[in-house]
Amino acid sequence: MRYNSDIKISIIVPVYNSENYITTCINSLLNQNLDDFEIILVDDGSTDNSRKICERYSEKNDEVILVTKENGGLCSARNLGIDTARGEYLLFIDNDDRLENGALEIIWKAITELKCDILRFNRKRVQIFEDGKEKEDIYGCIGVCSKGEKVVFSHDDFFANYRKVRTSGCFSGIWNGVFKRELFDNLRFDTSITAGGEDWLMNLDLYGKCKSVGFIPDVLYTYYRRMSHSVSTTFQDNRIFAIEKSANKEKILIEENNCSVDELLHSDIVYISQIIKIMMHPDSGLDKKDKVEILSKASKEPGLNLDNIDLRRARISFFEKIYLSLYKNKRYILLIEISEAILKFRGNS
Repeated sequence: MRYNSDIKISIIVPVYNSENYITTCINSLLNQNLDDFEIILVDDGSTDNSRKICERYSEKNDEVILVTKENGGLCSARNLGIDTARGEYLLFIDNDDRLENGALEIIWKAITELKCDILRFNRKRVQIFEDGKEKEDIYGCIGVCSKGEKVVFSHDDFFANYRKVRTSGCFSGIWNGVFKRELFDNLRFDTSITAGGEDWLMNLDLYGKCKSVGFIPDVLYTYYRRMSHSVSTTFQDNRIFAIEKSANKEKILIEENNCSVDELLHSDIVYISQIIKIMMHPDSGLDKKDKVEILSKASKEPGLNLDNIDLRRARISFFEKIYLSLYKNKRYILLIEISEAILKFRGNS
């Protein structure tokens, strides 16, 4: 598909069995006040009324394009959306989320001003629990840019500020950002990832290719995390597989861009704690021996192997040194117990 210079932003929406939510999602996109954008709905073999709903929108709205495929998963649906897109920039939205009113106009104004390959912004997360209660929080560019401020980092500046971005909440998600279409030349989502984490891998590739990243503090995306069926709240082995792949890729990215080994250690703590969090799920069926074996296997991955790193010289906190020392010295049971206690104290959300 050739680019169309008249189309500024292509919005890619993978759709699968979302008849209860897709209308709200599409309406939030049609309510935008930017000229020259397209909405690409990719029906991934839905078995409910999702496709019919999408068909009605595509028949009535010129900016809505519907493409259909056999069920192949989120990554393959997004990849078809990328293949179809004609816009200068791509924005990804899940079929049960929504874009805030005026978001595209704010995004395009910032892109025009900052002239960046990637633009990151804040998002609101709404956690919906099984008893119907909700919890909201806002995260994304926290600590990178303040209210009313726009920031742009060159490629080198981005990696000079790696920790700041890595801990801000706008590092790994694919939703709270727009990306120049040309970055996806020869780049697609990894279809071997089926249970979350595909966005981590994609972002690492994008950061490696881009020339600049912009940040704005506006809350432009609402992400609904429905605890009853969210992939991120269930146990699946593939999620650990995705973490290991991400750790390996991030190690290469950090080394290629001359970041300190301390950045690798910080990211490893995040990955290790995520693996333990996944193993904590009540449906995992894992006993302590199983968990030890999983951590032992992970420690052999290049991105998670600390054998040749001197933790005594690392510029990380005392607690972080203890945490990684337990991991490096294969004190997995104690590490798991400490991690589980911390995660439970934080609410494991």
